[in-house]
Amino acid sequence: MGQRRLRRCSQSHRQEATDHRRRRHRGLSAIEAGFDVFVVTDASGTFNDITRNAAWDRMSAAGVQLVSWFAAASELHRDWRRDVAGLGTLFANHIPDYKNLMDSYSRTSQNR
Repeated sequence: MGQRRLRRCSQSHRQEATDHRRRRHRGLSAIEAGFDVFVVTDASGTFNDITRNAAWDRMSAAGVQLVSWFAAASELHRDWRRDVAGLGTLFANHIPDYKNLMDSYSRTSQNR
């Protein structure tokens, strides 16, 4: 049982390292091909700070733009007038402070 558990842990760490290698390689290859590349940093596939930060440093030095999921969603949406409720709901469901802001705005708007 101990051997099986150790093997699973080892496979898990290999998977994390492989995930970062793949992402780093794809990003660097796309930069070399002339593409603008954005990596969503909080969608990382590793819990190892050293591995993650080394991959981010290398990609950033090569010109990859490192962004959060919030920034990526905002960039993809581009214009708040297109779907205020949809994007607002996405943010409210994942960011408690944003939900509080939306609720406060709704109550204030209703009282006018």
